[in-house]
Amino acid sequence: MAEIFKSELAEAMRRRSAGDLEVILHALDADGSITVADDPAPETEESTDPDTGETTEVEVPYAPGQELSIKVDADEAAAAEAAAEAEAAAAEEPTA
Repeated sequence: MAEIFKSELAEAMRRRSAGDLEVILHALDADGSITVADDPAPETEESTDPDTGETTEVEVPYAPGQELSIKVDADEAAAAEAAAEAEAAAAEEPTA
């Protein structure tokens, strides 16, 4: 099953790009469904104050990238096979 983080989906909805739609459709073709998952837990990094030299831990929340990222479990061969079957079925349909 394909998986996308909530913030990735929200960013894709904000952008409304054709590229994001292609990624979503590819994931649906490959896996048949997409699960929306919670964002990963924030990572912690150490930050040093240049004036005092004091080191503190800072939480860095997950931030979506410029391109939509969907984790797809199905392999590419299965996706290609599914696409070929869909094209063959579409070619067999009678046209009016």
